[in-house]
Amino acid sequence: MDKALALLALAFAIALLMGCTSGQTENPPPQVSQPQAAGPEFPRVPVEYAATYEVNEGGAKVTKRVWASGNRMRMEIADGSGGLFGLFFLGSRAYSCAAPSGNASCFDVSGRVSVKLAEALPCQNLSGASDAGPVDIGGTQGKCYTLPYGVFAMRKICCTDRGVLAYDEYNTTSGKSHVEYLTDIAYSAKDSDFLLPAEPRAAPAE
Repeated sequence: MDKALALLALAFAIALLMGCTSGQTENPPPQVSQPQAAGPEFPRVPVEYAATYEVNEGGAKVTKRVWASGNRMRMEIADGSGGLFGLFFLGSRAYSCAAPSGNASCFDVSGRVSVKLAEALPCQNLSGASDAGPVDIGGTQGKCYTLPYGVFAMRKICCTDRGVLAYDEYNTTSGKSHVEYLTDIAYSAKDSDFLLPAEPRAAPAE
């Protein structure tokens, strides 16, 4: 059971970071791996915040929550049945945690998802972006951008006046439309927001 949960958590870690919050991932045969080496230091966020997003991917809707402070970030999605799945970046370490039935398990995925860190902070990675105009975000003035996504596709993102993602729209590799938008934000986060819900273990080999 633990191996199946580890594989689920690892697959979810990659899917969450890439925005693929729906769909099924075929699990490979479980194998035990050594503890993961530390990845590169997670980039510092421009401002401390806790945000909530509504996500619609191919008609599947979920709520995503994000906490960020310094070089720490936590992203979490509810599975719709009381369980939670989350990804933690804590300095140079990364962890995937799952609590499908209220019993949390965490796995060290350091070094496995670090190559996609830019997806976690799109408003700080606007290389090649075109200005798509201003936008009102909760009474403040934000900005929108379009930028290349993949070979032929385009992505639209909007950022708050403090550089936090407020809107994100693109097509996934499976052709599904992914749209997420900010519903609530507070420019603060607590140290307790970044505590792992369980002692981390080595993830299974890929």
